[in-house]
Formats: sequence, structure tokens, C-alpha cells
Amino acid sequence: MKKNRIASFDGLRGIAVLCVVFHHCFAMLPGLDSHYPGQLFKYGWLGVDLFFIISGFVISFTLYKYNDVKKFAIARFARLYPAYWAAIIFSAFLVFIAGDHLNLVEYAANFLMFQDLLHFQNVSGVFWTLSFELTFYVFAACIFYFGQFSKHKIFVAWLVFSFAWDMIYFLGYVPPHSMMTKIGYLFILAYTPLFIFGIYLHRAFSQGWSKSIVYMLLFSALIFTAFLPGVIGNINQINPLLNVSIYRSFVILLFLLCAYATYFPDNTYLSSKFLTFCGKISYSWYLTHLMIAGFTF
Repeated sequence: MKKNRIASFDGLRGIAVLCVVFHHCFAMLPGLDSHYPGQLFKYGWLGVDLFFIISGFVISFTLYKYNDVKKFAIARFARLYPAYWAAIIFSAFLVFIAGDHLNLVEYAANFLMFQDLLHFQNVSGVFWTLSFELTFYVFAACIFYFGQFSKHKIFVAWLVFSFAWDMIYFLGYVPPHSMMTKIGYLFILAYTPLFIFGIYLHRAFSQGWSKSIVYMLLFSALIFTAFLPGVIGNINQINPLLNVSIYRSFVILLFLLCAYATYFPDNTYLSSKFLTFCGKISYSWYLTHLMIAGFTF
């Protein structure tokens, strides 16, 4: 694996960021969210799910590339924080020129990316995903450091833990702000299947599609599709024109698209110039699009 970038995964990033951007833009434009295609882009949050799958793939790729946790941490820091800091400064600038109140303590907490841990609001609504990403990086690095990353047992256990938590959540036994909620947040249990799906896509890419890898992919996809964390538990948020069954269909297509990108890494469609360009700027675009849209509209 000498390539530093895989064209089809840049294309997936492009699709992910386009989904999120259209989702937020249609939600902000009065009236458009109640008509087609606004109804369709209400489900653009699937772009976040796609980003989590891509993270699983990329983190596995990067850990094996450096084969050193310290180098991995430095590479991830360089990838995450400079653009993130620039986005926060840009946000402060927009708040200042709009004449709104600038909470310096809140911005300081966000600057560290510890705002959720310190119980401060995110400067931008899209920043909530970064704490999940950061937590996953820490877990992945620890598993790799202790020599367990190449083994199935640790990921099977994590998936079973996620399955149990999702089941309890689905049945309504996880009250807001309870210890169970905190445990779910700490171990990113709602999104564990997505990260692990990405990890096993990387294994399929680098080792081939063995039975054990395919089983883990199916197990991960099944858990997430069955419970759809954050959606089934808040059924009133589902738009009546796009029910849960249709949403599940979108999720299944998402998993199939990722498998296709892995099996055909240089395919023409996902490797198009437009999608790969969007993919290469996806992180910066993701961080700033909501600020720009909010300021504009």
C-alpha cells in the first residue's frame, strides 16, 4: 500500500460533505425543506455516518502506515487541529462583524476540542462529531499499541458492547444524562459499528475478502441498520414522507457504496475530478459551511 490517498475514498469524502452541506442549506432556506428535493436532503446527516466509516478505514490505514503510535498521533494532530483552529478563528470573526456576543471562555474550551468534556456548547453545530472522532483515535491507538489491532476479539467485544447498549437504548432504558448515557458517549457505542465497519473495509482492501472479514462487516452493518442510533430512539424526528424503512434502505446503500469503493478503489465514478476535489477539501468545508450558511441566510 504505497499510495497515501485512495481515489475512491476521496470520492466518498466528497459525497459525505455534499450530503451534509445540502442537508444544512435546505434546512435553513424557508419552505425548501418541505418540498422535494429538500425532503431528500433532510437525510443528509447520513454524510456524518459516511465520514465515520471513512475514519475507520483511514485510521487503520494510517496506523499500519506509520507502525508507531507517536508518529500516528503527530500525523492526526497535524490533520485535525490547524484547520479546526482556523475555523474557530473564522467563526469568532463572523460573530464579531455580526455584532453578537463573543463568549471567550466558550471559544477557549472549543479551541482545545474539549468542549463536550467541559460541558460547553460547540462554536459550530457540526463540531459535535469531532469529539467522537478524537475518542475513536485514542481507542484505536491504544488497541494498536497493545498489539491487539490485528485481532478480531477486541472488535467483536466492542461490537457486542455496542449491540447491548443499543438494545437498552432502543427499549427506552437509557434516560438522558444518566450513567448509561455517559458510558455510551465515552465508548462511542452509538457509532461503534460504523468505525469498525471502516476498519474491516481496510482489512478487506489490504488482506482480501476473507470469511472472517466479511462476517465482521455484516455484523457491524446489521447492528447499525437494526437500531439506527439517534433515529429510532427519537422516532418523532423522522419526517413522515421518508419513513424508517426508507431510511434503512439509504443506510444499506451507504454500506454497499463503501464496499464498492473498497473492492474497486480506482473506479471511474467515485474517482471523478469533482468528487475527489470535494473530498480533498471536505474537512475544511465541513468545518466552515454551517458558519457561512448561518451568516448568509
